Amino acid sequence: PRATAIGAVAGAPPRLFDTKPGAEVPVLYIYSTTDEIAPERELRKWAAFIDTRLKNGKSITLDKHTHIEAAKAALPRLFEFFLTPPSARE
Repeated sequence: PRATAIGAVAGAPPRLFDTKPGAEVPVLYIYSTTDEIAPERELRKWAAFIDTRLKNGKSITLDKHTHIEAAKAALPRLFEFFLTPPSARE
């Protein structure tokens, strides 16, 4: 199956890194600098990959959110991302 978009919060979705560099699939990745579950260095590494190697990838950093707070804060942005037509995304 083909994905039309990927949204991830505080971790990488399964098989994300099977995506070829420069892939056209839009990706929104949101993470917190103070996530108590996932190590910040790993989250930053995934964010850098998404920002630099995926044509339609974007990461958003949330400061001082726990793992659950990050998920709650990310929901409106994820809904906006998925409800915005691909041609209108930044």
